[in-house]
Amino acid sequence: MTPSSLGEAYYYGCLALNIAQKYQMIVIVLLDKQSSEFHGTIESEVIPEVDRGKLEKNPSSDYARYAFTPDNISPYTTVGTKDGDFIATSYEHDEYGATTEESEMKMKMNIKRFHKLDNFFEKEGYRGYEIINPDAKKMFICNSFTSYNAKEFVKHNPEYGLIIIKFLKPLDEKLTDEVTGKDEIIFLESNYSGQMEKYICNEFGWRFIDGLKISHKRKHDLYPFYMEDFDEFTSP
Repeated sequence: MTPSSLGEAYYYGCLALNIAQKYQMIVIVLLDKQSSEFHGTIESEVIPEVDRGKLEKNPSSDYARYAFTPDNISPYTTVGTKDGDFIATSYEHDEYGATTEESEMKMKMNIKRFHKLDNFFEKEGYRGYEIINPDAKKMFICNSFTSYNAKEFVKHNPEYGLIIIKFLKPLDEKLTDEVTGKDEIIFLESNYSGQMEKYICNEFGWRFIDGLKISHKRKHDLYPFYMEDFDEFTSP
């Protein structure tokens, strides 16, 4: 997750704990230098409710820690729960955690893990991005605190829109709907190689969308994006 404001950084820190526990996987909250050194205040109620996911408090005697389920997420227990013991190993395992070298079980477990995040945004009610001026024909795309000045620019230049990426993995597939029919998308990035541009364009095949021009503005001079960095996009 890539928060783009101080409030989001706080909220996503809490949300990351929920998602990590609910989906039983690693979650990274990716911050840039500006956000790590930012000072400000936020509303105290900006806190997501705690969601423990599939915490099984009264498991049956045949409890299977890695059971196959329709949503590919297995129920878990806390240490000391009656009948909730299981084997935890770094090797491939069956539903109970017992080490296995059976090819069929290996493939089933792989499929289970890789499909945990299927329809993630629909299930959770999130959107993986924020969009401003959605009807504009030219769209900036950025993430993190670069969005502060980008928001200010499109506010005064409505011929441009802005897409702020909130989730880098998984990416929200609805992003492609937002850029289809646009004249140009412009990636704003604070790196030399255009990491986000390459990643998103390769993931969704945007370079094959007819009539869509893809360009970028990159900074790698130790400084963040300032308002004057947008001067080249204003009409003479």
